[in-house]
Amino acid sequence: MNTEYLSNEKENEYIINISSELVKNVVEFSKECTSEISDDLFSSYVNIYLNFKSCMDRMNGILSFFDINSYSNIVEIGSGIGSSCICTKALSDANVFGVEPCQNSYSKLKECIEILSQDNPSFPYNSVQCAGEDIPLVSDSIDFVYSLEVLEHVRDPYKVLQEIHRILKKGGKAYIATCNYDSFYEGHYKKFWNPFISPQKNKDRYVSQGDSPIFFNDLNFITKKRIMDYVSRIGYTSIQFDPKPIIDKNNAVLTKINCSEDVKKILTTYKNKRPTTLARLIQAPKISNFLKRFNREYKLYFLLTK
Repeated sequence: MNTEYLSNEKENEYIINISSELVKNVVEFSKECTSEISDDLFSSYVNIYLNFKSCMDRMNGILSFFDINSYSNIVEIGSGIGSSCICTKALSDANVFGVEPCQNSYSKLKECIEILSQDNPSFPYNSVQCAGEDIPLVSDSIDFVYSLEVLEHVRDPYKVLQEIHRILKKGGKAYIATCNYDSFYEGHYKKFWNPFISPQKNKDRYVSQGDSPIFFNDLNFITKKRIMDYVSRIGYTSIQFDPKPIIDKNNAVLTKINCSEDVKKILTTYKNKRPTTLARLIQAPKISNFLKRFNREYKLYFLLTK
C-alpha cells in the first residue's frame, strides 16, 4: 500500500491510511490484552482502534462542544494508538496532544502509535507517554480535553480529573465518557452486573461461572455519584450530563480508508458484533431515561467546565 497521504477530493472528505503493519500490530496487541476474556472483547478492541469511519463521526460530534481555532490546545486522555487524535487533527487546525502511558500490558501501543503517525503525516499530533495522573503539561494551558471509555481503567480517577482541571484554562471544557458501575451491565465481560453487591462479590460470581478475573485488576468501579462528588471537590464550575452534539447534516464528514485488499478483509472480519440482548435493552431510550432518574444508566457522558 502507498502510505503517502492522498489529497482530499472535496471539502469534508478525509482519507486515512492504514498499513498492513499497523493492522498486524493492533491485532497482536489486542489479542494479548483480551485472550483470557472473550473473542467478542478482542474484536471490540480491534474495531475501536481501526474503525476510523466511526471514530471520525464520533469526534465530529464531540468537537462540536468546543469553539476550536488554530490556537486551540486539545488533549485526549487515554489516546490508545492515536485514532481519535488523528481524527481530531483532520477535523481541526488545533494543536493536539495524546496522553497514553504505554506501560505494562499496554507497552506495545508505542509501536502502533509510531506506525499510525508515520502512515498519516498530514495529521500530526503530539504523543505524550505518561499516565493521566501526572501530565507533563503547563497548568492553565489547555482549551479542551476529552477522554473516551478510559476513566474506569486508570489508577486513580480522582487524580486524573484533578489533573484535567489543572491543565485546563479558566472556562476550558472536558468531555468524558465512562461506565457506571451503579448500573446493571459490565461491558468488558458483556454480562449482568449486580450494583447491590460489592465488586468483589461480582468478581467471585464471574469466576464461579468460568470467567477470568484479569480485567477486574485494572478496573475502577466508577459511579455517577462518585463522579459528582469528585467534580464538586475538585472545583469545576459545572457538570452537564448527556450533552447533545451539534451536527450539521448538510456538512457531513466523509471518511475514506486507503489500504490494501488484504487489510480490507481483516477490517471486515473485526467489525463490531451485535450488542448482547441485555446491552441493547439497558441502553434503549425509554429504559435508559428511566434508569437516569436513579443515577443507574449504564454509560456516563458528561461535559465539565473549569
